[in-house]
Amino acid sequence: EAAEKFVGARPIALYQMGGSGENRRLTAAASRTLFMRLAELVPELLWVGLYDHHIHSDYYAPLPADAPKNAQLFTFPSLRQLFAVAKLCKVGVSIDSLLVHLLGSFGKPCVGLWGPLSPDLRVRYYKNHLSIFHQGACVLSPCLRLPSFFRQPHDLTCPPRRLSVATTFLLPQSQRQSQAVRPLASPPLRS
Repeated sequence: EAAEKFVGARPIALYQMGGSGENRRLTAAASRTLFMRLAELVPELLWVGLYDHHIHSDYYAPLPADAPKNAQLFTFPSLRQLFAVAKLCKVGVSIDSLLVHLLGSFGKPCVGLWGPLSPDLRVRYYKNHLSIFHQGACVLSPCLRLPSFFRQPHDLTCPPRRLSVATTFLLPQSQRQSQAVRPLASPPLRS
């Protein structure tokens, strides 16, 4: 009942701002940019940027004054509340973390932004999951034991590419455009 009151009549989308694994998340700046851009591109949804206090405060600093009005940052005081709202949401966008699995368990559409670990290992049975994963972006993928110079938050994949694929998936079928995605070059290996 509280979740229905929170959501109201507004269709909502959930977006996970960050996560604990530094090699599985976007930088704070990239995550915030993607979040606000999705809100611009799909204005009929209220975009709720989820965070908790286990991630750096740069992820959940107040949005700029010119941010889309349908973009809000929010943390739920309990997992029970988050689960109830997730059950009512229309779609989600998330890194390899809680939201991907929560929406997968409810059968909700979710765009997963994957870093070095193959989504096939993590979301194989989520029927409404769209994985954005480009193994060619990292010659060592899929692996979580990357050398330290690779442990930069998703610097091995391309946020603009993710945005174009996510937008294609999120827009109604009548508004989708065919978008070619260029492969990314593999990073140079250091000896």
